[in-house]
Amino acid sequence: MHFEPAVRMLATIGLIASGCGGFERGALSGALPGTPGGPSIAPDFATTIYPLLEARCADCHGPASGRPFVLLGDLDPDYENALGFVDLDNPSGSALVLKGTGVGHGGGATLRPDDPEVRLLVTWIAAGAPFAATEPVEAQ
Repeated sequence: MHFEPAVRMLATIGLIASGCGGFERGALSGALPGTPGGPSIAPDFATTIYPLLEARCADCHGPASGRPFVLLGDLDPDYENALGFVDLDNPSGSALVLKGTGVGHGGGATLRPDDPEVRLLVTWIAAGAPFAATEPVEAQ
């Protein structure tokens, strides 16, 4: 389909406006696993990544959102869904990381590239995106 530039711009504005417009960024507390100053154990989905996704993504990506990335509020299917946005060969280029920082995300950035949560996501993916904690890992 070929759109005129003005129509494309209006469509983009509509997508952004319907994205995460009501999102308010809040900080997670404490040092995060796999980040400098945090515990040296590899971050895992169940105890580290899932709470991050719930805090940053669930308001706009809940069960009724109709978006490709959906958090159902159920750990196992949410893990499987998150894995679809992970690139084990290129952790920092994973859609989960890029979209969180606003790249290709209609709702804008929910994380800044220098946030410890971004390092946490990259460290988790580089460790093989484990569901549960396994072994110590160096922060990325």
